[in-house]
Amino acid sequence: CWNLEQQGEQSPRLLEGHLPRTRQIELQLGNTCNLSCIYCGPQFSSRWAEITKDSDWTKITQNNIIEANQQRKEKVITWLLNSLSIKNPRRISTICITGGEPTIIEDFYKICEKLLEPGLTIRINTNLMCPPQKLDRLITLFQDLKNHGQTIILRCSIDGTDKQQEWQRAPSIWSQIVSNLEALSSVVDWIIVSITVTPLTLESFAGLSTWLNQATLPNLLIGQPSIVQDPDPLSPIPWYGVYREEIGYMVKLLESGKILPANPTIPEYF
Repeated sequence: CWNLEQQGEQSPRLLEGHLPRTRQIELQLGNTCNLSCIYCGPQFSSRWAEITKDSDWTKITQNNIIEANQQRKEKVITWLLNSLSIKNPRRISTICITGGEPTIIEDFYKICEKLLEPGLTIRINTNLMCPPQKLDRLITLFQDLKNHGQTIILRCSIDGTDKQQEWQRAPSIWSQIVSNLEALSSVVDWIIVSITVTPLTLESFAGLSTWLNQATLPNLLIGQPSIVQDPDPLSPIPWYGVYREEIGYMVKLLESGKILPANPTIPEYF
């Protein structure tokens, strides 16, 4: 069994259910990213690593998944594909891909192009700033995956509109985000707007709520917000009273059903 597992294969002890079943796996492709969001850091953004000259989180190359070791990388890919295989009785049904920004990392495309067996749910965390030279490739990839029976969910980091988004998630461009969102909406199943709640984003709620309310995309939903609590200066909790009206506006839209907080077909972790 150990020899098989060291080679990236499924051993009898795994197939016979001696270990707890894992239904979901998260694959972090490194910190390669094209943004330096104000509440992020070098661990998840190569742009921040370059700005801060952080020696511990220097830019991870686009040809790296876990470490700069080609043999280990191939074993990881083999194990992953084996775990997602429909022939595997302990099959993992959901893969969550994060970065950095996955859509600018080459290994994202190399891995997804091999996910051809039907019935998988593929969730991609994205800042929607996929550059124009990669957008066509991304659309083609999603079309191929859907043709093979996969469910594609984009979890999009949007904390405001226009200049608020551009300032909080620099150097993003709001017009490009909206354009990419519209282009991708027809080739994915769900688009989940993910809000990171800090004192810096509370004032964005009114504008973002209005934009969500006016959006015409049928598969656009709002996900459960991520509330930052550490470090203390980035915790929004002491500021809730100050932005009572903005928060109240979004709550009213949620209660009216104009913004959908969830959907029966969407896994609970959204």
